[in-house]
Amino acid sequence: MMFHFFFLLIFSSTSFAKNFENEVSGYLDFLGFTDLADLKSSTETKNLEVISSGFCLGGTFGRSNLQYHVFTDSCLFYGEASVLSGIDDNSFRQAHFKTYGLKIAPGGGIFISDRKLEFGFKLPLLLLHQENPTYLNNNFFDDSVLQRKKGTKFFTSLYSRWEINQALIQIELGKEISNETTVWSLGAGHRF
Repeated sequence: MMFHFFFLLIFSSTSFAKNFENEVSGYLDFLGFTDLADLKSSTETKNLEVISSGFCLGGTFGRSNLQYHVFTDSCLFYGEASVLSGIDDNSFRQAHFKTYGLKIAPGGGIFISDRKLEFGFKLPLLLLHQENPTYLNNNFFDDSVLQRKKGTKFFTSLYSRWEINQALIQIELGKEISNETTVWSLGAGHRF
């Protein structure tokens, strides 16, 4: 959001800003991301990968002209996660536990092909919560607890959006700044 407000503050006093118009849209994305976690017991720790996916319902507020688009989008995420101990080690696997959160992403892009196709950059922030699943018969100890590396994730991502008669199709691919966590989304929306 700071990026969006900073941009508006700088350009609001110039003649460049007169060409910008407010833009609002709503969307539904299918969002997926990978994450790291530890399965800890009183005697052992196992490194795990958490794969989450679900739907993110939200909206975008921004300003655009014929060439540029600056915005902040946010959505509420709800989905499921699966945990596995790694590609080569299938000693632990747990699926279908709930995860939910909020995604906030300031960004900016450039329109190509007469405002119908847009490419740009976002800085998504994911605030997440996941249930702690029960672990039974998974070749690990009964006192096991899943500990996520962080509940807040900060990403850099590239996105593309295509508009057809106010309908939007969008895709986003990103990587967490301080970790090997990735995020991706594919969705559709409507510009109002």
